[in-house]
Amino acid sequence: MCTLELKMPLEAWSGHKPDVSHLCEFGSPVWILNEGQLTKLQPKSTKHTFMGFMDGPKAIKYYDAATRQVHVSCNFHFPVISTPQTQPNINATLLQNSAQSEGEPVPIGTESESKNVTHPDESNNDRRKRK
Repeated sequence: MCTLELKMPLEAWSGHKPDVSHLCEFGSPVWILNEGQLTKLQPKSTKHTFMGFMDGPKAIKYYDAATRQVHVSCNFHFPVISTPQTQPNINATLLQNSAQSEGEPVPIGTESESKNVTHPDESNNDRRKRK
C-alpha cells in the first residue's frame, strides 16, 4: 500500500492537480430563486448562506436565516466575487498615469491630495509661491 504524499487521489492517479475553481467556500453568499406564484413587486431571488453540495442531484444546501432552517434547491446562483488576483489595482494604475505626466505621482485617497496636485501647465516657480 502506498501513500499519497499530500496529494489528492485524482492528482496521484492523473499526475496533475484537479481544477477546483468552480467550487465555492462554505458560508459564502448564494442567491436562491423564489418559487411559486410571485407578484410583480416581489423579489425573484433572495440571498442566503451556502452550506454545501448535495451528493446526488445538482443541488445545494443553504441556510435561511429568517426561518433558521437548512433547505435544498436546484435554482441557485453564486455571485461573482472579485479576488485580489482578478481585481485591478486602481491606485497603482493612477500612480503610473500621473508619473507619465509632468507632475509628481500623488497617492490617491490622502488628505493632502488637494495640496499636492499639480497642473501640467504650472511651472515649479508657481508651485513654490503657492506653498
